[in-house]
Amino acid sequence: MDQMVLRGRTADEDEFEVGSDHPALEAPPARRRGRWLGTTPWVLAAAALVVTGVAVAPDQGLPLDGYPSGTVGMLAVDATVPPEEMWRAPIEEWRGGPQWLSVVGETVVLLTGDHAEGLSLTTGEARWRVPVDIQTCTVREAVACLEQQGQPGARVVRIDPTTGDQHRIDLPYAVEAVAFGDDLLALTERDDELELQRVDAAGRPRWVSTADLSDVTTAEDTIEYASFAELVVLGEQVYLSLAVVSFVVDVATGANIERADVSVHDSVYGYIRYDSASSTSTLLDDDGNVLVEDLPVAPDDDPHGAYEVRWDGLHLSIASDGEAIWESEVEQDDVELPLARVDGVLVTRTNRESSDRLAARDLGTGDVLWTTAADAATSVLGAAGSTLLMMGSHHALAGVDAHSGEALWTYGDTYPTGGMVFQPDGVLLLLDNEVVRLAWDRAGTAVW
Repeated sequence: MDQMVLRGRTADEDEFEVGSDHPALEAPPARRRGRWLGTTPWVLAAAALVVTGVAVAPDQGLPLDGYPSGTVGMLAVDATVPPEEMWRAPIEEWRGGPQWLSVVGETVVLLTGDHAEGLSLTTGEARWRVPVDIQTCTVREAVACLEQQGQPGARVVRIDPTTGDQHRIDLPYAVEAVAFGDDLLALTERDDELELQRVDAAGRPRWVSTADLSDVTTAEDTIEYASFAELVVLGEQVYLSLAVVSFVVDVATGANIERADVSVHDSVYGYIRYDSASSTSTLLDDDGNVLVEDLPVAPDDDPHGAYEVRWDGLHLSIASDGEAIWESEVEQDDVELPLARVDGVLVTRTNRESSDRLAARDLGTGDVLWTTAADAATSVLGAAGSTLLMMGSHHALAGVDAHSGEALWTYGDTYPTGGMVFQPDGVLLLLDNEVVRLAWDRAGTAVW
């Protein structure tokens, strides 16, 4: 593999190379339906949900203390019963458009309309509100938004998630910025040249690295590549993903920049490292350590178990000890995608010309346990025990028994359009003009 060479400089200018009859809980109707997008199908779904605002990971990803260890997308609650509505916070002056939801510490960060807003995670009470261009914002340990994005007068607005205090830093030509401690990591684009830099609170550069994209793109395409930029810090490394091109940078010095065959991005389940050559996805922790290698489905309560879920883009099969024990048989031009593994059940989605469907199969035999029209249960975002937490066209959230397909309870009457964030005891939902926190009583839950 040819290595892409980049050159950087430190602040001292040293150069280096580098369906149910059960009554639904009351919830207000939403006016707009989101979409499900699902080369590992669940990864595309998770990534798309984050980008479109349908689901957003907590600031440190899902596998935190309070979640069942060794699982992905699982909650340690009794979800056979409906959750309790802890609070409901209205969104003022929303007139449509994208929305995003995140949690940083004890603050719910809402990006909606023309502003960012901070709410108390405990009560839903509004803490602060700041006018911003929400499509330029990133939410990590602080909120970072851009004014005059990509222009000579570009500035970063850093917002403290607890207090809403603002600090502006001049950063000409910035197109992306992420808070890192008291510093910022930023990508700038000028004269078809991309620079990655780390600056202190006063905007002084600690290091600057210039990316040479000449071997993978033309100068005219550089701006488009920058529009796909995502900056992720894991441990001591910064991952800069630009569409199909990625770089790894030492966060302390900017040194050791190299071309990477992988991209790293946030998902509802944590940080995902996606290898486009092998179409494999790896779940990482906050320090970049591997939690699950080649994770094919999520949620997954047994990613290290005896049964291996295989999907090559066309064919679905289950293997044990390296040998396939059953393979999905579908009609020509149909594709069956694995979505979730819960309590010995594999939930799949079959894309058909006539109508899509969801199905549940016995993991060991492949026998179909139940099916439903896909528009009735659009996606599986999480689970608890043997209960699937699903979104659908007719409800914001539903608890569905994985073995029978029975809807145990539903909440709301339409698809969440702006966001869903997991918490150890439940979820936060963004329903157009309201943020709602739902929670279960963890005191009576099973021991994992």
